[in-house]
Amino acid sequence: MFNEPVVHVEQTSVHLNFQLRNAQGAVLATAVQTVGQKKSGFARWLGAAPSTTSGRAALVVSRPDGAPLCFIDRPDHQPPPGMGGRHLPPVFVVAPNGALFGQLTDSKEGFQGRIGLGALQLLDPNNQLLCTLAVTRSDQRGFTPVEGSSGGVASDGKREWSVNDPAGRTMATLAWNGRFRGGGTYTLRLHCQLPEPLATLLEMTPVAITLRQSG
Repeated sequence: MFNEPVVHVEQTSVHLNFQLRNAQGAVLATAVQTVGQKKSGFARWLGAAPSTTSGRAALVVSRPDGAPLCFIDRPDHQPPPGMGGRHLPPVFVVAPNGALFGQLTDSKEGFQGRIGLGALQLLDPNNQLLCTLAVTRSDQRGFTPVEGSSGGVASDGKREWSVNDPAGRTMATLAWNGRFRGGGTYTLRLHCQLPEPLATLLEMTPVAITLRQSG
């Protein structure tokens, strides 16, 4: 969509508001919530488990001139009765004309269908696997009290993924650097030029991950 080797996606507040920029800092697009209850994300940022029940929520991604590029849609979700695990819904990326780019979901392999526990995956409109996001680093946000004082040291969370094609080759990396008081920035680095719909799906993945976790 953007034809940029590096895309930074910043969550600008505790709500689902994002700014997408290139490596030089130029704004490529913004994403704002248009459907669903607007919730604070502090619980998620501080390491709490995401909600297992979520109402529908959607964001519109627009160019700086206001022209819509796509919609990111999390459907209403109720976990199946009597099943454990974190049941997180898929998130769909949809073109302005209603055509489906694909979805962000997770692998069910090895987890007996317990949605939300497997590796993140991007699927095309025909539910064919495009890539898998393998976690290579995961540091929680935290606050360490300093003995003998009323203060402490706040540490920002970090997470990194390797984006691998179905054959296991790395196509890109994705990194998240959080801010202790809320928000954070994702950085997507492409190793090669990618075809559609994979390119658009990867560029929208940071927003989709956050929407999926927000509950």
